[in-house]
Amino acid sequence: MWLFTKDSANTVGSLGLGFSSDPVTGFTFSPPESNQDESFSIAGPYGLQWRLRRAQRRKPTEDASILTCSLTSAVATSEQDLIMNSLRQTVKWMKTLRHPNILNWLASTELTGPKLPSEFHIATERVLPLREYLRLKADSGNFNFISSWGLHQSLNPYLPPDGVLVDAWGLGCLIWEIFNPESTLCDRSQLTSTDALQRVPKPLVSDYRQLVHLGTARGMKRRLTVAQFLAHALNAEKGGFFANQYVSTLLFLEEIQLKDAKEKSKFLSELSEQISTFPDDVCRHKVLPHLLNGLRYGSAGIEALIPVLRIIPLLTESEFEAAVLPCLVQLFASPERATRVRLLEQLPNFVQNVPPKVVDSQIFPSVSTGFSDANPLVREATVRAMVHLAPKLTGKFLNEALPRYLIALQLAEIVFFSVIPRLINAFNPQC
Repeated sequence: MWLFTKDSANTVGSLGLGFSSDPVTGFTFSPPESNQDESFSIAGPYGLQWRLRRAQRRKPTEDASILTCSLTSAVATSEQDLIMNSLRQTVKWMKTLRHPNILNWLASTELTGPKLPSEFHIATERVLPLREYLRLKADSGNFNFISSWGLHQSLNPYLPPDGVLVDAWGLGCLIWEIFNPESTLCDRSQLTSTDALQRVPKPLVSDYRQLVHLGTARGMKRRLTVAQFLAHALNAEKGGFFANQYVSTLLFLEEIQLKDAKEKSKFLSELSEQISTFPDDVCRHKVLPHLLNGLRYGSAGIEALIPVLRIIPLLTESEFEAAVLPCLVQLFASPERATRVRLLEQLPNFVQNVPPKVVDSQIFPSVSTGFSDANPLVREATVRAMVHLAPKLTGKFLNEALPRYLIALQLAEIVFFSVIPRLINAFNPQC
């Protein structure tokens, strides 16, 4: 049996705060940022209540969340064997499953003895309850973007082959729930109340009302099927709710490997301008991984670098070093001249985020090959980049290696522009 159900509630004070300072080896609880951090609980089987707490992983340093439940209740004692098996199965599944919609397991309480521990902990990647996330983002200017993509992802399960109208009604109820997170749907009249319609985005109101149209035979004829709703919402000419650059961008990123070079180039050039209007969290956790994969494996091309640089200011130092820096180091080592020149041109936009030890050991050795490159554009870009790269160099790289490369380049340029023309004139007196 899975440990968690879909029913969750904010139950202040329903559980004690008697947690140990080190709940799972290598993890510590973080101080709560608000009362919500201390009050969110999830109902599970056997009457168990799971608390969600913010935590910090020590090595490697990263944010985490810990789900905790007390196993000292009478039910836990009487159902000890079943609960023990459920806990073991859950941990086993979470260790092996890797899916965008499933939390990544990091650690958990060891179940070594025959008896249940007093508390059981599961550490996962940092997560925020959807209700809390919607509450925080409800007043932001790009909340419609967030909700449009969330709704778009939820449509496929509501698209049966025969387009049963019960499903269309259910979709209308889902939309109502999304835009009324603090309310409970108790009566059909709530679906079309003035307050409910005011909360639904204007481009969605007309189609939403047809999904939840009341009536018998006449109502069924006027009610949209899910397929019709999706077609209307994607219709750009009629201002459909899903017909925006945000949804189009996320769909394109998921299919970028299937696009041709011209489509990718146009898309990435437009993305550089549009990305500032997208929600920060989506840029960091949705857009950035696709772009980095495209750069790393070549499916996006070097054009993806500019949008990545636009996202870097949104990242913490640890996020930059874990996600972006390895990709940049790999690109610097690429033999492609166009890639090298583009990186060197954009160096001022990200060099301040690169640790000096990485510049010394991984970036400068690759960049220094440009001093002797046969292409003058690469040599020029390499020299210009030293203005920004030199302050990051330390020790022998700054005092020995860099001057040696610059002197060698200067001598080569003197030979090319002075000695070689004289030799040519010597063999061609008429020139």
